[in-house]
Amino acid sequence: MGFQFLHIEAYARHGSKQHGQPRKWSAREIAAEAMREPDACPHVEQPQPPQVLHGCTPAEAAKLAHDWADSSKDAKGRKLRADGLALAAGVVSLPAEQRQDWPRFREATVAWLREQYGERLRSVVEHTDEAHPHLHFYAVPLPGERFEVLHPGRQAAAEKARQGAKKGAQNAAYKQAMVGWQDGFQRAVAAHFGLTRRGPGKRRLTRGAWKAEQEQARSLAQPVPAELAITPQDVTKRVTKAGLLGKQYESGDELAARLTELVQERARPLAAQAARADFDGKQASRLVQRVQVLESTDNTARAELAERQAQELRRELEQQRKRADKADELAQVYRQGRDAALDELRELRPQRGHGLER
Repeated sequence: MGFQFLHIEAYARHGSKQHGQPRKWSAREIAAEAMREPDACPHVEQPQPPQVLHGCTPAEAAKLAHDWADSSKDAKGRKLRADGLALAAGVVSLPAEQRQDWPRFREATVAWLREQYGERLRSVVEHTDEAHPHLHFYAVPLPGERFEVLHPGRQAAAEKARQGAKKGAQNAAYKQAMVGWQDGFQRAVAAHFGLTRRGPGKRRLTRGAWKAEQEQARSLAQPVPAELAITPQDVTKRVTKAGLLGKQYESGDELAARLTELVQERARPLAAQAARADFDGKQASRLVQRVQVLESTDNTARAELAERQAQELRRELEQQRKRADKADELAQVYRQGRDAALDELRELRPQRGHGLER
């Protein structure tokens, strides 16, 4: 299980130069890449024509964008410049290891795009000639509309600009709108396929936290347990009264109440298992925390003991050094006294000898 990938860009009739970056492609150039035209997709080893899933081809969508731009005006009522935005193009992909989910993911994504853009969604195509299966989608404003209606971030920023907000507030509105757009796709599509909202690097997650989030995403993507599945027999209205004039069936309210009770009854064993698992998990968590505390306490005690021992050794060493210094002093005094005594003896011996001789 991986994380969702949903991206949208805006293109004009003519590519534009960007400061410090390569020239941005035009609407027709980005469509040519999706169409797998020669020399337009050098990054694909074995290009295959796209499969149209909705509307027209990308090339036809780019032409519709040109037509819209030719008849549109900017915010000041002037003819739209050649580098004025006209085509919204996006990509949605699925991790390669989930290729078996691609048909369902593709269908759910196209349905979400239709709901998001309505008539403005002109083309959705499928590419399976790269490592990750993915979709390209293209949207064009309706006549009389501004381009911002296709892009949540640009629309939010433009609204702030009309309110006289500063650039910082416009940027904040842009980011918030795009986060909401991504969150909407997560709730409607990605979560049902076990995809997380963001990858680990984006949020600097530890490996353990990322694995835990993936596991949660997988659990959310699991189908409804068989024990809770509603069968056709369950929803068939039951006869509540039979008489000579015919049969009386349960009302809609009675059917709803019965199904609710049925699901609750079937869910009780699963709820009990979940409660036990939750209790066991909490118990395990508490034990881990206790062990960590004990280990931490033990390490602290060891550190304190080591420090005390080091201090005692330092004190003993200092005392030994003082004793050694005192011993040196005493030895020096002894040597000086000895030398003086020997000198005196040397001086006395001749005198004593002379006296004896006399």
